[in-house]
Amino acid sequence: MNCSQLLTLRSCLFASLLLAVITADGAWAQGTYVLNPGDAVELKFFYNPELNENVQIRPDGRISLPLVGEVCIGGKTPAQATEELQTLYKPIVKNPSIILQVRSFAGQRVYVGGEVSRPGVVALINQSTVLDALLEAGGLKHTSSDSLLLIRKGADGKPFVQRISSRNHDNIPSEASRMLLQPFDVLLAPESKIARVDRWVDQFLRQTNPASLSAGFSYLLGGTVALP
Repeated sequence: MNCSQLLTLRSCLFASLLLAVITADGAWAQGTYVLNPGDAVELKFFYNPELNENVQIRPDGRISLPLVGEVCIGGKTPAQATEELQTLYKPIVKNPSIILQVRSFAGQRVYVGGEVSRPGVVALINQSTVLDALLEAGGLKHTSSDSLLLIRKGADGKPFVQRISSRNHDNIPSEASRMLLQPFDVLLAPESKIARVDRWVDQFLRQTNPASLSAGFSYLLGGTVALP
């Protein structure tokens, strides 16, 4: 197994550990917000205001409502949740016209790691791009690769990895400046090949026995010996 394969494997393992703590209901459909545990929602009944509720989605994705009891809305879009609620209330209420509004969002964050200045959790504000998250994390280090790894939870609940470019080419904006992030995305900046080689040289050559290196790899400059 070469260095590139080892790096990819290590990155995927790291991402899997992060994704393991994410509630299964915290998925996104492409371009559509999905309700997450911790979100606060308001339910308004047009013709039955006495049933209006302000509730918070529990960790199991459920909410408790009068007359219908426990309802699971986590992992659904607001439109899907509204349709299900209207179906549940239809046998009970004469005209169940309901509006569901999300009042606060719990899952607006992404994880940034690897060769960035400040790895960790980054708040996701409005329509943030990969580049926005990198800047929030202090930017890329000079040891970073030209490609980034974006780990995202798919519709089937399993993470998938996408490689995107972080540099501009021929004055064309990079993928990092165009791609929008989603809650719970994991963004990794791998180490460049040159940086890995330099680190290997430093760990296994320069720090091993500097005196022995001077015999074959030293240069006489102005009467002094300089190691590479």
